[in-house]
Amino acid sequence: MDIVDNIMERYRDRNIPIEKFELSKSYYSCPSRIVPLFYRCLDVALENGVKYLVFRIRNLPLPIFTILAAKSLKELILTNCDLTCSSLSSGVVNCPSLRKLSLFRVYLDEDMLQTLRNSYPLIESFTLKGCMDLIKIELPNLQKINDINMKDLQLNHRVDIP
Repeated sequence: MDIVDNIMERYRDRNIPIEKFELSKSYYSCPSRIVPLFYRCLDVALENGVKYLVFRIRNLPLPIFTILAAKSLKELILTNCDLTCSSLSSGVVNCPSLRKLSLFRVYLDEDMLQTLRNSYPLIESFTLKGCMDLIKIELPNLQKINDINMKDLQLNHRVDIP
């Protein structure tokens, strides 16, 4: 942990650009002493202009609105994350640079999905696979989605699509 912390501090202090950053853990529970390190690493990556962010950490609240506010972010991949704890009171964040969003086995509800959808106006690729707590996906105007540069839309989930 000290080695990772020292490396990330060096990146922060020298403002070294980060192209791709991946945070993941392979075990189910996250020891409390590691949680602050995950958040510090994420902060450094966002501050240093990360373009591609992969986040695979179960049972750790994800600061999704902080992530979406990153102006440099082009691709976001979330796996095994819980977005149901995120407060919608933060409002919609416009993430103008995000082009690809992939959600795999992510806990989210219809309101969070709509908030995410409204946050990335120039999205070209959206993947949703195996997301929990999502019962219904409303796509009232599929033509509008296609009009905003959508090139790839993948829905692989057992939900009602009216």
